[in-house]
Order: sequence, then C-alpha cells, then structure tokens
Amino acid sequence: MTRFTSAELEDALSRMERFKGSESISSDSVEFGLGPTVPTFKKTSMSLSNFASVWARGEPLVVTDCVLQGRWTPEDLSRRHGTTKVKIVDCQTNSQTNSTLSQFFETFAEDPATRHTILKLKDWPPNDRLEDVLPDLYRAFEKGVPFPDYTTADGIYNLASHFPHHGVRPDLGPKMYIAHGTSNLPSEDCRGSTRLHLDLTSAVNLALYAGKTIDGAPGYALWHLFPPSSLGRVRDYIRKDVDSKSTGDPIHNQETYLTPSMLHVLAEEYGVTPYTIHQYPGQAVFIPAGCAHQVSNQADAIKIACDFISAENLDCTAQVWRELRVQRLVSQYGDDVLQLESCLWHAWNSLSGIREELEAEGMSRTPPDRAI
Repeated sequence: MTRFTSAELEDALSRMERFKGSESISSDSVEFGLGPTVPTFKKTSMSLSNFASVWARGEPLVVTDCVLQGRWTPEDLSRRHGTTKVKIVDCQTNSQTNSTLSQFFETFAEDPATRHTILKLKDWPPNDRLEDVLPDLYRAFEKGVPFPDYTTADGIYNLASHFPHHGVRPDLGPKMYIAHGTSNLPSEDCRGSTRLHLDLTSAVNLALYAGKTIDGAPGYALWHLFPPSSLGRVRDYIRKDVDSKSTGDPIHNQETYLTPSMLHVLAEEYGVTPYTIHQYPGQAVFIPAGCAHQVSNQADAIKIACDFISAENLDCTAQVWRELRVQRLVSQYGDDVLQLESCLWHAWNSLSGIREELEAEGMSRTPPDRAI
C-alpha cells in the first residue's frame, strides 16, 4: 500500500516524535526594516534536523543558494511552449484575457515604465502536471528544491505523499508563477502580484528569474507574511477600514493588497507588523500553513512553488481547512482539492504499522540524519 520502505518509515516516525526537541541552529537572519527578522540560511549549511528545528517554530524562513539545473528564462520557455494557450490575469482588476505563452513573454521585453497593465500567469500549467509538460524541468526541481523529504511529492515527511500507488493524489505542484513587476505603479495604487491570502498547506516558493527594477537594480519579489497569531487583528482591520461591504472572510476573499499606508495603520493601531522578505533569484521562501501572505514583484519574474503537508504545521492546516469549508458556503469558493482527511488517513495507515513495530522494540534504534 505504501511507497516507502520500512526503514524510511521508521526514520520518519522517529523524526516526527522528536521534531520539537531538535537542535537549534544559528542563522543569517535578515531584517528588512519592518516586522520581525526572517531566519535565513544557505542551503549547504543546513541539515534536515536543523530545518525541522526552525520549521517547528511556525515561522517563515529563507534558504539561499538554490540553483536548479535547466533553462528557466522567458526565451527558453517561450521557445518550448510558446503556442500554448493560456489565461492571463490583470493584477489590478483580476480580469482575465486569452493569450499564448509567447505573446505573454513578449511583454517582458517592454519598458516597464510605459506599461498600463500588470499581468500574470498563475498556477502554470493549470490543468496538467509539470512532470508531463516539462519533465526535465520537473526533475530539476525535484533534485534542487531544499529539503525534498518535506517538499517533494515523494518526500516521506510530506504527509500528502503517503497516498497508495493506485490512489489519485491531490495536485500540490510544482506550479510556475510568472508575472510583471509592479514597481512602475504608485505604491498606494498597487494591488500586488498576489493579494493577501491563506494557503491550506505549507509551501516553498523558489525564485528562478527576475529582470531589472524600473531603476535598473536587480529584481526581487517583496513579501509580507503574517503569523497566525495576528490574523484576527488583520481581519478586524480589513472589515473596519478597508472593505466593510464584502461577505465572507476578509483574507480568504483574496481581494485586498495591503499598501504601505495600510501596513502603517496595522502597526500603529493594531500592533501588527508582518515578516518582510526581499526574494531574489536562487532564494526559496518557506511559508508555514496558517501564515497569510501577499507578494508584489518588483521586476518581471518567474517562480516555481509547491505545497506540502508537514506534521509541524498540521494544526494550522486543519484550521484553514475548516475556515475554507465555511468560505465555500458563503461564497462558493473553490473545491476541497486537498482531500485533507484522505491524506491523513493514508499517512496514518502508512505509518501505523511501523509504529507498532518500533514500540515493540522500545524505539531502540536512532536513524541517521538525512541529506537535504
């Protein structure tokens, strides 16, 4: 029924039992001038146990020096799949238009200062798995993403990976996110590349390519991330001062991008300051489940991301899952694509047999650390 060996399952169970007690590690934490510092590590300097220790705190973190093999530029993707029909989203209005991938990438050559619209292509490919459309780049992602035991479709600490071989697993990615930069807009008019929202699972987002900013500096993506403890106050602020007429959850509606003046009010009147990250190419942002976030590319950018379910953040995943059930009743918001209960059932079924064996042996063996 399971895709893993007994030794791998034993290793996973041992780590899940002790992740809260994993050793600490110093980091090159980065302060961007707003909110708490962000733990930042080089990929080669952080073991899986180190990662588990930091990840158990429920904080976002950044891993640098993440280089993927393959060609990920606009020119290469356009050459390979330029005729593919896609739906392009206007970041300011959320309206959609039909296009081809090559037509969209042609706009990357435009002078950003002359643009009248900020466009993006999200969740690409939307209806197919990346391994079917770009198998070489999929393999490059699986080999290069940090901590694949957590983040990949076959990662043993990814609870979604324990579906049986004949089961239909939820599609948790990876997917590509391709968008214009927004720096040509006045900061108070910008609606961002991705508006404030909450993902059901944890996620890792890796920047692959960025052009130059409007002033010629290296491009990056600007992230604001809000921990679960702050979300009640964020919701109160949006209901009171930003959008008092909408029904449904102010964050799950995905209608708000918090501008600098809004972030100032949140800090001064509600005591909320987000984590702030400047993500450059080669950097992976890890977003824990339950951590609301918004993104504004400061230059044209290509990123790739995948979702995963980890034991450390399972409580937050379950909470967001319950919230989205209510949201679907209020606003017909999407479908339950994660199948959380099925994921957890299969994970329990996969791990329960080896647990009984370990308990019988008194948990006498300590598995070795695994590489990232």
